[in-house]
Amino acid sequence: MGRSGVLGRLCAALILLTVAGPAFAGSAVKEVRSFNKIKVVFTKNAPNCDFKSTEAFERYLRKSLAKVGVQQNGGSIVEIRLEVGGIPFGMLDAQCAVEANLDFRTSLQASNIVTDNKEVRRALDQLQVFPISLYTVGAFGIDTTLYTFADGRNITKAEKKVLDMIDRLVSRFDEARRQ
Repeated sequence: MGRSGVLGRLCAALILLTVAGPAFAGSAVKEVRSFNKIKVVFTKNAPNCDFKSTEAFERYLRKSLAKVGVQQNGGSIVEIRLEVGGIPFGMLDAQCAVEANLDFRTSLQASNIVTDNKEVRRALDQLQVFPISLYTVGAFGIDTTLYTFADGRNITKAEKKVLDMIDRLVSRFDEARRQ
């Protein structure tokens, strides 16, 4: 089997995981009680909406998760990734379309996957680790880049919108956990 055949099989497996994802995510989210680490990343356009630092969003996310009983635990296999994006528009780019995606994920080691196919095994060994999303939720909104006071500091209204989104995303996660 050639390289394209191996990649085709891996893609088919990923498609199957994607299709099965909602059913799996529904049960997996109920088991999330703690996390190992949080990583907040900006999309390439986020700085154009005056998003300067990920630390404030990370701190706010930690607080929001703590309110629903999800704390950091070094032994947890769950990692949380918050991706924040923004695209400025309008006169003088004074408005910003903002998005926030919250992903609870873990990793599957290639060594834990059993296969008799040597080419698939070689591809798996090359990749080493596969990120697996346990639960993902996102939000979208629009606000201005004008300043306001929130989270104990002066921030743009677009940043305030992201903080509000974090609360809504964590609330939706908590609702999914309780169903």
